[in-house]
Amino acid sequence: MNTLHITSWYPTHNNPKSALWVQRHIVALTQSGCNNKIYHLEVNKGDFQLNLGKTEILGNKSYRVISSFLPWFLMEMIAGIMLVWILWKERNNQYNIINFHIAYPNLTYWHWIKRWVKTPIVITEHWSAFHDNFGLPPTTELPRAQRIFRQQIPVIAVSNALLQDIKRFSKANFPSFVVPNVVDTETFRHLPDIQSVPNRFFMVSLWKTPKDPFTTIRGFAEYTAQHPDAQLRIGGYGPELGKMHTLVDELSIAEQVVWLGTLDSDQIAKEMNTASAFVHLSDYETFSVVCAEAACCGCPVIASKIGGIPEFIDETNGVLLKNKLDLFQALSFTNEHSWDSKELADLSAKKFNFSSVGRHYTQNLSLILSSK
Repeated sequence: MNTLHITSWYPTHNNPKSALWVQRHIVALTQSGCNNKIYHLEVNKGDFQLNLGKTEILGNKSYRVISSFLPWFLMEMIAGIMLVWILWKERNNQYNIINFHIAYPNLTYWHWIKRWVKTPIVITEHWSAFHDNFGLPPTTELPRAQRIFRQQIPVIAVSNALLQDIKRFSKANFPSFVVPNVVDTETFRHLPDIQSVPNRFFMVSLWKTPKDPFTTIRGFAEYTAQHPDAQLRIGGYGPELGKMHTLVDELSIAEQVVWLGTLDSDQIAKEMNTASAFVHLSDYETFSVVCAEAACCGCPVIASKIGGIPEFIDETNGVLLKNKLDLFQALSFTNEHSWDSKELADLSAKKFNFSSVGRHYTQNLSLILSSK
């Protein structure tokens, strides 16, 4: 299968870790026998960048216009013009399907462009913005973004929760499929030489909204009253980190909290293998790769029962919290319960490794093509 990928997010020289989940999806397709060509087409708000066809870090072509001064309607127009240019450049190449990773704003004017494009298209969506109506009041209509999904374009999303968010946002029904994110199971795996440590809990993130580290810290402080030997190990960085430090000091649990700073993947995997549980409280997640990574390490997961997390975390590999204030009981349960870490890791790896996701992804693309 020859596939042209046009993605709004992708690793770059300046940010090599950007949107690794998109890049891993494409790698999974490659490993399943697909031939892939990739264009990074990004029109966005931020510090000024202008790239018109530059070869990027992974060999893909990059078309990026980023500016803090662009109004949305102008961003949409620029994205449409650059999309036409890319499709014109590729007009003589034979592709079975064009895969758009992230629909908006690149597909804003697809209802015009599609008149001369004969190749079937599919959207692979990752963006959580549909859940909160792009940060606008729920009654606010966004007709140009909604129109994208009212054209019966098949949509692949990383969770059923995200699919339902897109359908609510667009008030549309379309052919839909779920392909989960990929976990690098060469790194995130059960390490047989490492044993989990009782009453050791771990969390890591880019600490910003919608992550909620504060409820975790408060719940852990309550837990230490009965378990003074407990330890909360916190990795990561972000704008909320200062407030997190302040709360730990206010609750007088500084001796029970270890600040690990920025960690690489190997360090995170080791922490997950040594923890009694991985804790991830959040107000929303389209999928939560970090929870899947913990599961692939055989580490029980304590997480909010929101978004895509309940689609792969349940009572067999962790605890889901309807009420984040129930963290005390969850910490106690995961610490006292007997978990078969290797079995947990093996079951999760079968779902999220490159081979499994690539095979599932390819099957869905083939199904979409067979319906045309």
